[in-house]
Amino acid sequence: MKRYCSILLLFLLPSCIFAQIETIYQNSINSNILQLSHPKNIPTYKIPYFDYQKDSKRSSNNPNIFAKGSDVSLSLEKGMWTNTNGGRIWSMAVQTGDSYSLTFSFDEIHLPENGYMYITNEDETIIYGPITSKNLPQTDFFLSDVIVGNKAIITLFEPTDKTGESILEISKVYCGFKDFSTINNKQSKSIRGCDNEIACDSNFDIESHGIAYIVYPWNGNLARSTGFLIATTDLSFKPYLQTAFHTIDIDRDNNLSNEERAAIQNGTFKFDYKYSSCEGNDYSKSYTYNGALIRSYYSVTDFALLELSEAVQYNTQLTWLGWDRSSIIPTSGASIHHPLGNPMKISYEYNVFSTGDYMNSGLDNHWVVYFDDGVVKHGSSGSPLLNQDRRVVGQLHGNDQYNYLFDYCAQSRAQYGKFNLSWYGDGTSNSRLSNWLDPIGTGQMITNSCHPISILGSHLISTSMIFSIENLPNGYTVEWNLSDSYYNQHCLQQNYPVPNQCTITRAPYQAMMNATLTANIKYNGVTVRTLTKSGLYAYNDFYGEYTCDTISGIIDYTHTFYVRPGYATFISSPNLVNATVSYDPAGTTPLYLFLEPTQWRLSFTTPINNNGVPVILDIDDVLGNHYKLYAMPRGSFYFNIAYGDGYINVTLESDDEKALKTMAIEQPWSYEIRSASMGALKASKSINTRSTTISTAGWPKGVYIIKAKIGKEEVTEKIVVK
Repeated sequence: MKRYCSILLLFLLPSCIFAQIETIYQNSINSNILQLSHPKNIPTYKIPYFDYQKDSKRSSNNPNIFAKGSDVSLSLEKGMWTNTNGGRIWSMAVQTGDSYSLTFSFDEIHLPENGYMYITNEDETIIYGPITSKNLPQTDFFLSDVIVGNKAIITLFEPTDKTGESILEISKVYCGFKDFSTINNKQSKSIRGCDNEIACDSNFDIESHGIAYIVYPWNGNLARSTGFLIATTDLSFKPYLQTAFHTIDIDRDNNLSNEERAAIQNGTFKFDYKYSSCEGNDYSKSYTYNGALIRSYYSVTDFALLELSEAVQYNTQLTWLGWDRSSIIPTSGASIHHPLGNPMKISYEYNVFSTGDYMNSGLDNHWVVYFDDGVVKHGSSGSPLLNQDRRVVGQLHGNDQYNYLFDYCAQSRAQYGKFNLSWYGDGTSNSRLSNWLDPIGTGQMITNSCHPISILGSHLISTSMIFSIENLPNGYTVEWNLSDSYYNQHCLQQNYPVPNQCTITRAPYQAMMNATLTANIKYNGVTVRTLTKSGLYAYNDFYGEYTCDTISGIIDYTHTFYVRPGYATFISSPNLVNATVSYDPAGTTPLYLFLEPTQWRLSFTTPINNNGVPVILDIDDVLGNHYKLYAMPRGSFYFNIAYGDGYINVTLESDDEKALKTMAIEQPWSYEIRSASMGALKASKSINTRSTTISTAGWPKGVYIIKAKIGKEEVTEKIVVK
């Protein structure tokens, strides 16, 4: 029988990777998602009424504007603190009269280590967070995700040992004056009219993971548009995002001012904002990143290339869209977008694209499509136009024949700036795509959509292990190398079992310790990207290092090590990566047992009152190997066991010379040996010398435990009979 120890954390945070912040949508309250609870009667700040309809009409000059900012001065002093286990909770509500959404602009925000914050709507069906010190942008300014509804609740947890370290200053709340018609209630096709849910077309699932809903502040308002991650030939997966230039050039002067650049630098970029299924009402979990720099733009084709400020490439769910920079006219295609700020939609063109200009410029620089199924709307600007091979050939500029008097669904025409012309732009690096998307000059005409690449394969090799490149695009090759020269020469097989993979086989009599595997990704024989995987081990059985107070050492094939009762023991081992660990109740029950699988570390404490019985750990590693480790409690004395043919020689040792002298003069001791599995007594004796020889002839093969009593002290050790 095995016992599993668990650690109960009152405030258990979801894993926060890098700088992304999650938004979760749900149909009902789920306390497992929102780990913070706030009092019912929390302070509510009510934003003064203003004429939303009037502002909505004003926004017709820039139809991408959807929210107006209200100046506020909200800080921690305006909310309410309540004590809880492990710290305290701050909470506050913000409410408007009849706005459609709320978005918060922070002039200053600081969250201490292990502190975090959530922003939700009133019924907690929209949850933005956790926001932590690790996923906040490096600048003081911070713009939240858009919270649908006219009331939002901000909740912050501050740990006891960080009391008073939190800082929160909200300077503006943006109130939405345009409706998000399908956010709260997914509508039927007949009600939605000409919108197609991306969730209903699995053929474009990969591409949908690269589409961003963009929100940015401008002149006291919020504007919105669409953008998409775009692939590079060097597989760097830099966070380049392409969108429409006109959505950034808000004053329409064909240049970007410092204020317009700052708007994008303070904006938010939200991915996977869509329904999770075609017929359901649930949304996918979305990921928001803050801030971007403008790398290049060209008003003629209306493209702008941004570089996001945060580590998007570590989110392996996201997609970088492939492209086609040829001038070949597509035979059909589609566009994926966020019309009116709504969850992701898709529109289809089943016929050959037309070409034309924009606003009667006379230049043949746009693709013109008349969608057969679906349309685009305000907020769709910047979305990608994909050809029949699902590669980007342009981004949405608009419809220069759009008529406000007609419904969107009656206007299927759309114009997209041509990608092949944006590639060259105006001939400079800040006006074209080529420098950024083909930085090493491969000359590629097309790329395919792909997820970030990484090396697949276990850190631990007990017999052999296959390594490959996850998401390797077509046309690239891989060359492998190991830092361990012996294993690199004798144990590494290139292109095995299939091309671009490798196999490492453990040598029978030589271990590999903490080696690094290098993968050189090549295109036409030229290395374009290098990946490494460090911490590779190849050995037989179990290997680990441990410390306990002043005791430290190696855990090897004997599976035995010594610990001091009452002190924490820490084991570090490659065998612990994604392992399952439990303790055997036949041994002493540890005071606690905690596994950190990504850190390769296990910690536990042997109780002081252990009766000399070891803590027995059961470990199942990721390769399916099972090990039993014996943590032998050590006091003043310990055993030194020498094995012979049919006998063992047992000697009592001690780090304490005084204890040894006392024992030699006046202290007899006794021992007993029992089977570790059955508990059957095999031998026992009382003696008055430090060493004794014990016959093991006829004993069944297996593990036995010897326990000695020296005065009030007990000592145990494992014996293996082979």
